Amino acid sequence: MAGGTGNNGRGVDVEYALEHLIYAYRREFLSVMQGAGLELSPLEIRVLRLLHRSPGCSLQHLVHCTVRDKAQVTRQVRVLEDRKLVRRERDAEDQRSFRLYLTASGARLEKQVRGVRATVNRRLFSRLDGGEREQLRRLLNLCIDALRD
Repeated sequence: MAGGTGNNGRGVDVEYALEHLIYAYRREFLSVMQGAGLELSPLEIRVLRLLHRSPGCSLQHLVHCTVRDKAQVTRQVRVLEDRKLVRRERDAEDQRSFRLYLTASGARLEKQVRGVRATVNRRLFSRLDGGEREQLRRLLNLCIDALRD
């Protein structure tokens, strides 16, 4: 690997770069979380973020968005309920279903996590201009859509 590249001097190949980015981002994110005194699992973080973005969503929505099995998401929601971070209400239209919401404590915690994410993202994207960020967003969405098909 001449010059730290993995592709005959043309730069790191896409697969390696993506894998390295995922691990580096996770390491940095967890480090900043720890520094802020926030101890949450990746699934807890994801559920809190989804409930912030989609208040009143169903368990099925969380299962779909987290790409986890229903039993795992159900257990996680129960843990968050026990910690008074999430609450459930019966669906007015379907009494068999529940709608999920952040509690005030859950919303405060999610806001702290959002601050950590913003700190890490500022560092991550510091070398990209607005056009490059938009191009990256479009390309990443294409990749995400390909995995959904």
